[in-house]
Amino acid sequence: MSPAGRPSLLPLTLAISLMGAPTLSLPVAAETRQLEFSFTPYRGDPQRQDRLPMVPGRVDLALNGFPLVDGEIAADEALVLFRERRISPGLVISTLGMGSLLRRGTNQLTLRFVPADPGPPYRGRWQWTAITDRITRTLGPEGEGLTNEGATGRQDLAAGGVLELSHPFEAPFAPDRPWHHLPAIGGLDAADLESLAALVGQRAASFTPPFTSAYGRLSQPGVANGTAMRKARCLERGYAAGLRVTPAAQDQLRYQGGSLPAVLVGGRDRPLFRLTFPRSLPETLGEDGSICLSIAVAVLFPPHLIGIRDGAGGWRWADP
Repeated sequence: MSPAGRPSLLPLTLAISLMGAPTLSLPVAAETRQLEFSFTPYRGDPQRQDRLPMVPGRVDLALNGFPLVDGEIAADEALVLFRERRISPGLVISTLGMGSLLRRGTNQLTLRFVPADPGPPYRGRWQWTAITDRITRTLGPEGEGLTNEGATGRQDLAAGGVLELSHPFEAPFAPDRPWHHLPAIGGLDAADLESLAALVGQRAASFTPPFTSAYGRLSQPGVANGTAMRKARCLERGYAAGLRVTPAAQDQLRYQGGSLPAVLVGGRDRPLFRLTFPRSLPETLGEDGSICLSIAVAVLFPPHLIGIRDGAGGWRWADP
């Protein structure tokens, strides 16, 4: 599964324990720090089989009305794990990967899955897990384990053809961003479209020497290690090796709204940012240089950017 634009984050469970096993009491109540969600379309009986055929198809996941994942689930084999019969995911995503689209309070995830073969019936397993700030020790028939998992839940849905589901959830741990409280954005006029297109062009232009604004974004807290990237001359080396960034033109942009006071800006029938480079670039940069550049490019030039009003009648990007 390779969703466009948003990386899949694997669970942060430190060690596997048995669900429902007796748990030793903690001196301080654990607090939820993130939530993980997973989806697996499958055929078979997870109570009787340890391996299940995964149903291939297209999956779209939206958060608060904004597209979050747009990709494919491949024909594969799902493992059925542990006494609680967990099914390994075809899609997994954490609130850590939701960025500023996640708001403090109530959020809504909506999923739509279209199987490659809409004929045969199948089932869809939707699972969610709270990840806490405490390590819990569990005891069970298979011995002792440690986990930072909190409450869990799941739905098993029978389907034939398209499967759709909605999942409201609370995120009290999410940052309370001031722009989340702004009035909803109505329609976009010609000046709005021109301003947003200019911002897209400015972001692409940040990949030119001396890369001051690009390294500034990479140095934002929780974004990337911009200081180390600057020291390694990550962007300079990529530029010298032939990497170039071309933005989508104004008439090639797509604008989508949701329940937040923001506009999601992406490309229409083309990437928001087109990257071109010679085939020799990985060899020129080496493994470390290629990894450094890949991380930087993923942060600086995502498939979508979130536009919000800047309070002075203009626009800015919600994320660094």
